Amino acid sequence: MKNLRITFNKFWLYTFFTTGLLFSCKGAGEYQFVPPFAKFDITPFLVVTNSAESLAFESNENYNDNLFGLISPSTISRWSFNWQNQKPSGVNGNLVIIQLTNSAPSGDFINHNGRDVFTYLIQSPDSVFNDSRDDNVLLLNQVVTTGQKIDNFLAVYAIDPLSDFVLFAPDSSSPANLASATKAYYTLRYWGFPKERVGLLNGSVQHYGKNGLNSFFTLNSPSARTSGRSNTTRRLLTDNTILQITLGDIFHILRGGNSQVEEPSSLPTLGAFFLDGRSATSFNGTQSSTNSSSLHQTCTTQLGGSCRVNHEGTIKGSSNLDNTSLYNSTSLSFHSKATLRSLLNALPYSDGKVIINFHRDGVTGSINQFITQNVLGKPSRLYEGGFVQWGALGLRDPQALTQPAALWRTDLSNFTDNLTTNVTANVANFGFTTVRQFTRNTNGIRKTDKEYIRSSLKSQSTGGGGGGASGPSGGGGNACGG
Repeated sequence: MKNLRITFNKFWLYTFFTTGLLFSCKGAGEYQFVPPFAKFDITPFLVVTNSAESLAFESNENYNDNLFGLISPSTISRWSFNWQNQKPSGVNGNLVIIQLTNSAPSGDFINHNGRDVFTYLIQSPDSVFNDSRDDNVLLLNQVVTTGQKIDNFLAVYAIDPLSDFVLFAPDSSSPANLASATKAYYTLRYWGFPKERVGLLNGSVQHYGKNGLNSFFTLNSPSARTSGRSNTTRRLLTDNTILQITLGDIFHILRGGNSQVEEPSSLPTLGAFFLDGRSATSFNGTQSSTNSSSLHQTCTTQLGGSCRVNHEGTIKGSSNLDNTSLYNSTSLSFHSKATLRSLLNALPYSDGKVIINFHRDGVTGSINQFITQNVLGKPSRLYEGGFVQWGALGLRDPQALTQPAALWRTDLSNFTDNLTTNVTANVANFGFTTVRQFTRNTNGIRKTDKEYIRSSLKSQSTGGGGGGASGPSGGGGNACGG
């Protein structure tokens, strides 16, 4: 026993020693002085996996008091003019502002200085923050993008996830721009960014720049690109993939845990609350109200240039909270916290339940997700498949499911309320193979992302140094002698 105890203690001493070397040196791949036999990857053991409950937080009643999450225009003005002295405690890096637009740019850019405040414009944000990905049942679009693409985004805009504060802002007052901004926020949180270093402007840049606060100063051009200062989200050592709920997770909940689903998330202790953010028209199952995704547009007859899903309705037991009721359509600013709280309180929600947000797709669904999780502080998850997936899973040969016993049928009253079938000629051909109809695992996306988060850091550089006017990047002397 004594020898066993000594061996055990040596193991932990060795682990702490190598861990210290790994993170005190320039990069995980640069500790050449460690003997070859001592080099092993401990990354998977260091990752912290968060719950929906731990990721939720409440906004202050007065949005002007927020230092992360929903950020007021007056706070951004104060930060952009004097970031060095005004940045929140614990934030050591730059302020990087990302304006997002799905149409012509407004031409207004939040104040920046090229030293520690940078403002960039991303047109077509779907190409950066969303992707077409396969959950083993259906190829989906507008789903959270891959870890590699997010790391590429960090590199392009010289963002260090270990020190910088990233603020997303709708460029002009388009609901699509708001949805893109909330989805971008969700994406960084999903990939491990701490809540203290991610924010969302409460309103559009164009509205405040032209019609809003005199102190909200805008320029007519974005920052010049800088370089040499980035990092990988893997160094955050954080797994927030619980934010996404899969098709299998939902089936597991609706079946009370008695499902054939493989590797489902644990059932919420206090239960789940399904929140449909679509219009009342869609929620009530009005025929032909849901377009199929852009990946599935082959049908006999398109309506208004688009095919339709197999059936309409809403996920069983859902309540309806149209996301357009959450914000001012002119400014894109969210209503007061008191108003938002009253909207949720009007629904049969019991405190402590995990809110399952969904909409047509993952982008539009992210608006409600942002409010319930980051303003009202309720544990929340986002069904990114949305009704474009749920409404596709009906029996209709050959367009949709072809097997009556398919595991993923939602065209049944115990899975869908307000069920209405669409006209066959308008229904897209979804190309379900027999394998897809009977797979028991819908974790294709989540599994890939968990593996990326835990993959080896040995080949990764910390991205320190360089970057000209980029600001702090974790410099200092090299204690490892390199």
